[in-house]
Amino acid sequence: MKYSLLLILIISNLAYGQQSFSVDINILDLCPKEVIKEECLALQPAAENSFEELHKNLAKVLDEKEPVPKEIERICKNLNQMGKDQSFEPITIKQLDQDGDEWNIKFYFGYTRTEYFNSDVKLRSSRVNVDIKDFDWKERHSFEYFRAENLKGIDNAFRFIDEPTNTFMINVEKGKNVFTLSLFHMKYLMVNHQVKQVTGTIDGVAVDKDMQVREEFDGYNNQPGEMHLWRLENTYRQINPQIGYGRKIDIVSSKKYGKLSYTPSVQVGLIAGNSYSAYMKKDDYWESDSKSQDWGVKGATFTAGHKLEYEKGRLAVFMDQKITTSKIKQSFLDGTATYRLNYMPVTLGISVKVYKKSKKTDTASAPQL
Repeated sequence: MKYSLLLILIISNLAYGQQSFSVDINILDLCPKEVIKEECLALQPAAENSFEELHKNLAKVLDEKEPVPKEIERICKNLNQMGKDQSFEPITIKQLDQDGDEWNIKFYFGYTRTEYFNSDVKLRSSRVNVDIKDFDWKERHSFEYFRAENLKGIDNAFRFIDEPTNTFMINVEKGKNVFTLSLFHMKYLMVNHQVKQVTGTIDGVAVDKDMQVREEFDGYNNQPGEMHLWRLENTYRQINPQIGYGRKIDIVSSKKYGKLSYTPSVQVGLIAGNSYSAYMKKDDYWESDSKSQDWGVKGATFTAGHKLEYEKGRLAVFMDQKITTSKIKQSFLDGTATYRLNYMPVTLGISVKVYKKSKKTDTASAPQL
């Protein structure tokens, strides 16, 4: 038992000696099972321990009358030599899993701005049955909820989490492999008074021309075949959850200054939420036919993206950009609206490392004793 404890003392004093070492180990992990906890804790080294102190401890063992095993004697002699030779390579002790990689879990939160690209929209209902070319979408970003005056009071203090278009992510990292679960709180709606090519029928009138999809009020001078699409929006409880995989590439890595990394990735998921549509009532300028769709899944998504991240310790700042494509089917009056939605969210935010797991202890760059 004595020599088992001596080996523990050797390893732990080396790790905290005058050289530069990277250590992430508990001395109890090295203790033989027959050694009681208190004895092991007594051997936990202090950062001030030097080779000189180590030599004194070894000398006490070597001076004992009890015969010293040849292996222990050889280790002690090599340690004495290393104490004189300051050029030997340091011992690095890390917590690794069975494949030699660390496991980390990180939580990300950031504010997202999104560009929604134009798309062809098919509107099918009892009143409107048209195809609209190159329909314009825009985001509703709600950045004002980050302003200090809007954070006052218990009712408003946390609305910055729900109202703006934020993104939440949980990353599980194993070495260079990154597994992601993300949730993008998106909000988008139609652009008013856009002029587009419209083909089909509107209230029984055939149309095939460039026209406003929301005709402006012109003094009750409504003409047959005009289009009065007031609202087509997806802004309430709208989410885009996705799972994905990325490969982390270290650009710069420094213990003193932190790490800059780049991670390309792919993700798949879905879009779900409530929808709302409204169209002017026939021969009534002030009322509308409307439809509020209950919360539900509207389509699947595929994403390619990349993330630039600077981390120092447990905290990091990041910028994440994605290109997403999806095919959406939502309610429109008493029918449906279908279209391909392509969008590019860009997120700026912070992350924190919340968990780290290791399965075994391994050593690297260790000198031969």
